[in-house]
Amino acid sequence: MAGDSEDFVEVFAGSPVKAGMLRSLLEAEGLTAFVRDENAATIWPSPLVGAGLGAAKLVVPHSEVGRAREILASVGA
Repeated sequence: MAGDSEDFVEVFAGSPVKAGMLRSLLEAEGLTAFVRDENAATIWPSPLVGAGLGAAKLVVPHSEVGRAREILASVGA
């Protein structure tokens, strides 16, 4: 089914604010992007965010991963 987690790839994990800003950037470039675990990361922030635990996750469809990573790299994310 479209929208299953295996159809999407994580391209960023970190603070909900940064994930939201990067989502907006990708959408402005015509890509589809979603932030997962945004509420949990806000309510229960973790010192292990760098390891992806307690982090908001920015995901894009598998077909758009290459372009998303190029865009994120161009802004140092």
